[in-house]
Amino acid sequence: MRNSEGKIARLTFSDNRGYYVYEHNAQGKLIKTSGFQTSGAASFYETHTYYDDRYETFAYNSAGLFTGKNIYYYTADKKNIAIRKQYNSSLVQTQEVTFTYAESKNNYTAFLESSPFVSANMIASEVTKTISPASTNTATYSYTYNADGSPATMNKTYTSGMNPLNGKYEYITH
Repeated sequence: MRNSEGKIARLTFSDNRGYYVYEHNAQGKLIKTSGFQTSGAASFYETHTYYDDRYETFAYNSAGLFTGKNIYYYTADKKNIAIRKQYNSSLVQTQEVTFTYAESKNNYTAFLESSPFVSANMIASEVTKTISPASTNTATYSYTYNADGSPATMNKTYTSGMNPLNGKYEYITH
C-alpha cells in the first residue's frame, strides 16, 4: 500500500507473519518502521535518524522499551555502508560488521522506500566481529548475472563452517 506521496506505507507478508508500516519525513526519508502481528497487535518499532556520515536505527519492543541500536557508517563516497556497529539496550557494543563491495550495481533501489539506506553496489564480503565472547566470522558473496547486468543468483559462504546461503533474484515488472 502506498501513501499520498507514492511511498510504500505498508508491507503485508503473504505467510501470515503480519505487516510493517512505514513513515517518511517531508524529504521522503524513512523515519519509522513499525511491525505488527496479523491480529494488529504491535510487535516492535524502529526509528531512523540521519547524519552526514551515518544513520542510526533505534529499536523498541511492543511495550515501547528500548532494545538496542545500530549505527551504519557510510563509505567516503556515501554510496555504500562501510561499517555497522550494534549496541544492546545498555548501549554496550556487541558486534561490528565491516563490508566490502563488488563493482556490480545493486538493483535493490525499490527498497529505498522501506529501508533507511540501500548500498549502490552488491556486497562482496563482510567481516563480523562479536565483542563478547570474542569471535570473528567472514562471509564471502558471489553472484551470477542476467544479460542486462542485474543479479540472477547469490551465494554466501562463511569461514566459520556455517551452511552457505543461496538465493535467486526475481524481478517483477509493471
